[in-house]
Amino acid sequence: MLHQLGARLARAVLAVAFLFGGAGGVAAADAPKPPAPVVVIIDIQIAQRDAAAAQSARSQREQFMQRYQSEFEGGRKALKDSENDLMRQKATLSPEAWAQKAREFEQRVADYNRRYQGVLQAVEKSYAAAMNEVMATLIQVTEEVASEIGANLVMHKQQVFLHSPSMDVTPVVLERLNKRKSTVTFPTPKVEDAAAPAAKSGAKPGKK
Repeated sequence: MLHQLGARLARAVLAVAFLFGGAGGVAAADAPKPPAPVVVIIDIQIAQRDAAAAQSARSQREQFMQRYQSEFEGGRKALKDSENDLMRQKATLSPEAWAQKAREFEQRVADYNRRYQGVLQAVEKSYAAAMNEVMATLIQVTEEVASEIGANLVMHKQQVFLHSPSMDVTPVVLERLNKRKSTVTFPTPKVEDAAAPAAKSGAKPGKK
């Protein structure tokens, strides 16, 4: 009985599969065929490295970091002097008094580190915004070049194992990108911690 039931179940499954397979075959026959792929390759890493606007973003980031770095250098020196002074007082202060001063010093160090990290994050956030502007133009230019060539598929060079050199549109895209956007706006970093030192005069944003 179980053998007969299993056989009938198997036949039922095959019948359903045949029906769905037949319907799918009809639908596939009626569906429009996709176009033949016309592929071009672009090296995003080279484009982001060599694009004039990307270089502008990195240069402006470095300018901001140098400004902040010079201001934080004074804070580091003050902490070092306080540490040396604290060690000299250890022999003259009571253990309780010295422990209190040590806790206060540790809190100053923690505050300094927190403010410094806040500045780094603010600068990197501005850098990301500037690079997003570069990428937006890069995508636009790539679309235009692909359309002019008649390509319907653009692939990252890093994803392709082998390809014909003629498929690589990176030089064309990079040349057009540099003509359209040679520099980029770098937003002034906004440090969330109001106590953090701020650059007195930010790097001048580039013109589009």
